[in-house]
Amino acid sequence: MKKIAAVMGTAFAIGVLFIPATMDVLAADITEARAREIAMEHAGVSEKKIPFIKAELDDEDGKTIYEVKFHTRDREEYEYEIDVSSGRIIKAEYDANVGSNGRDGQKDSYIKPERAKKIAAEHAGFSVSEVTFVKTKLDYEDGRQVYEVEFVTDDNREFDYEIDPVSGKILSYEQDARHYDKDAGSGGDTKKITLGKAKEIALKRAGVKASQATFTKAKQDWDDGRLIYKGEFVSGGLEYEFKIDAGTGEIVDWDVEDD
Repeated sequence: MKKIAAVMGTAFAIGVLFIPATMDVLAADITEARAREIAMEHAGVSEKKIPFIKAELDDEDGKTIYEVKFHTRDREEYEYEIDVSSGRIIKAEYDANVGSNGRDGQKDSYIKPERAKKIAAEHAGFSVSEVTFVKTKLDYEDGRQVYEVEFVTDDNREFDYEIDPVSGKILSYEQDARHYDKDAGSGGDTKKITLGKAKEIALKRAGVKASQATFTKAKQDWDDGRLIYKGEFVSGGLEYEFKIDAGTGEIVDWDVEDD
């Protein structure tokens, strides 16, 4: 998972960041100060605990955003992308920035994968049943073992978490709503189908019931400029791979092979 580089220096201080005159913000847009507030509120961190914060205007995928970066005195690092016009968080990243925990070989004391899923989902504001998990596994990150948990929501937001397998502490997370837009879909459609609907379409094509299939991958992605759902599932000794247009529900790629 991408790490957030802490930016150190004396050139910036809280409350003294300025927007260049060439990047005027419309009166209806949120201010730089409000963007910082939105980020701190989401992180649950007060300004008193932040020795460094940086906020500046930028352009991302044709949209004007605020990039807000800060770290706490406990070496926790945060980075946000916030839409200038709505104040909506487009992307959020967090890194606890801790070293090796030296806990290898103590798997008997690890929390269960189901517990890691629950911690991640609830932190994002969902129950386990409200999201679709793409990955939950033990992995190594910077010399320590972590649970990697990835899931998507029905409104196409993607979340990645790293969780300490002993304490259950969230070590890092990333929330990406870059392609989330309630009013726009692929090819100019007024709305997108959900991930659950994409799965139904794939199962129908395979002639397989949901109870007979196990999804090993299911996520939203971009393919040649088109927003799609891509996934894999196994059933009856066969492995199915699919790509489905997120706006129309059309199957744009389909492959079946022996598992």
